[in-house]
Amino acid sequence: MVCETVVLGVSGAVGATEVPQLIVLLRREFCRRVQVVMTRTAELFLTPYAAEVFSGQPVGTSSELPKPNSWQGHIRLAKEASVLLVAPATANMVARLATGLAEDLVSTVTLAATCPKVIAPAMNIRMFENATTQRNLRELREHGFYIIEPVVGIEVATMEVSFGSMPQPREIANFLFNVMAANPGAKDQPEQT
Repeated sequence: MVCETVVLGVSGAVGATEVPQLIVLLRREFCRRVQVVMTRTAELFLTPYAAEVFSGQPVGTSSELPKPNSWQGHIRLAKEASVLLVAPATANMVARLATGLAEDLVSTVTLAATCPKVIAPAMNIRMFENATTQRNLRELREHGFYIIEPVVGIEVATMEVSFGSMPQPREIANFLFNVMAANPGAKDQPEQT
């Protein structure tokens, strides 16, 4: 195993439907544990129960922290992360992270994490190419975030082939492997509290 715990933040994009496959792949080949946290809009594409079945762990949502519950649950999750992955990362999530706006569990855990942080933007090409989104992505890179570039795929809303889709789970796992290889000091065990 490459690391102990991947904290996987899921925001509300069609790419969330591929998260179960990503979880299984990560658990099988990359880490001992995948801890999923979700935004409310992510729950429109993937139920917390389904994420729990695939991860084998309680899922944190913006309305409920994983058990055991505590007032500082987001800090505990951030400390447990060997690497933090937000996939898919909507334009809204990218903007929140770039500006430090912590209004849900995914953004609070991400902002509190000190481990390597990776995001996989997934959105309409017009949104991805928007100057504001590009500025936000530059800002995240400057703050040490790793960005997995979107790929060409079918845009569900228009049924057109377009750039902006979340990469396949295998590509994401390979990217995470490279991030961890580039960060040999990254913890493979959770921080002690």
